[in-house]
Amino acid sequence: MNHLVSAQSAPPQCASVGRTSIGKAAIYNRYLRTVGGGERSCIEFARALEDLGYEITLITDPGTDVSIEKLTAVFGISPRTKWSLVELEPCDLASYCKDSCQDVFINHTYSSYIPSAATTGIYLLMFPHQISEQQFQALKSYKAIFCISPFVELYLKIRWGQDLPLVVFPPPISEQHFQNDFSIEKKEKLVLNVGRFNVDGHSKCQKEAIEAFIKLKKDGVLDSEWQMIVAGHLNEGAENEAYFEMCSQLAPESVSVIKNISFEQLTGLYSCASVLFQFTGFGLDSGVIPERCEHLGLVAMDALCYGTVPVVYERSGAALMTDWGDSIYSFKTISEFETPAHNSHMRRCRAEAQKYSYEKFYSKVATILAE
Repeated sequence: MNHLVSAQSAPPQCASVGRTSIGKAAIYNRYLRTVGGGERSCIEFARALEDLGYEITLITDPGTDVSIEKLTAVFGISPRTKWSLVELEPCDLASYCKDSCQDVFINHTYSSYIPSAATTGIYLLMFPHQISEQQFQALKSYKAIFCISPFVELYLKIRWGQDLPLVVFPPPISEQHFQNDFSIEKKEKLVLNVGRFNVDGHSKCQKEAIEAFIKLKKDGVLDSEWQMIVAGHLNEGAENEAYFEMCSQLAPESVSVIKNISFEQLTGLYSCASVLFQFTGFGLDSGVIPERCEHLGLVAMDALCYGTVPVVYERSGAALMTDWGDSIYSFKTISEFETPAHNSHMRRCRAEAQKYSYEKFYSKVATILAE
């Protein structure tokens, strides 16, 4: 039986209400406990597939202390009580998908090369990593490779070759961000930096962002009234705790460093902030360790909804989204900084955000599955 949907699927607001399942879809993410951008992307794909009529199973590692309710709450997504959450060792994944007759399988795990046992396999790439020939052959079992940004697509073509079924497919901006009461009058002289506190591997470089803010105030680029808030989920581990404490001690009186804020607190900060700093990968020259750069930057996309102007390091997914035009600023060195938070910039940010709505994301998922 062909369980793939047509491109004329029901709209999101009524797609999954009272409908008989058209098939089963499983999404594999070993790192659900980290509640970062990859986990948010995972949840959005699950949501779209459910709205198309699929039964949803999320698969993660054994011992993961997380729930569907917690995941959806962190990202401001309406709870999905019908989803199943299954914990499996990676070696058991292929047999599980085969035995449970999954129609759609999305491998949403970094460096996982398990062949797809579903009718339609999709490999989702967030990191442009190196692979061996054996691993490359395993990926041929997937019908498509989704790249979350042009940045990832660029490095995949360099590292994996040109002849690949690549589709640039960024996740949507959360709907609750669109529901904010955007008002330029509410904006303050506030710089916001958002990202999990994590030292090993993919660091969000909060330390460098704080140091840049201090220098910009010292040099007069930002006047004495400007404040900064650095906020994010604190990952487990002594090194991450130590890094958070170091950032807190480095911060002067005009900088607040906050861990584990709620979604509601975050939306309040977005509403007030005029500028968003994104420093992931700062200091890495072109072509060097792209894994440590910001592959997309969901917080930059979220900021657009609130008219908060993203200022991002040039080696990032956001910086390569050229159609964002002058609603986003990129930099290579601190000396290039200016203060872009003018009313016209804020309005352009709000307009650009419409390109990344859930409705457009849902429609693209439906179209690709139909094809």
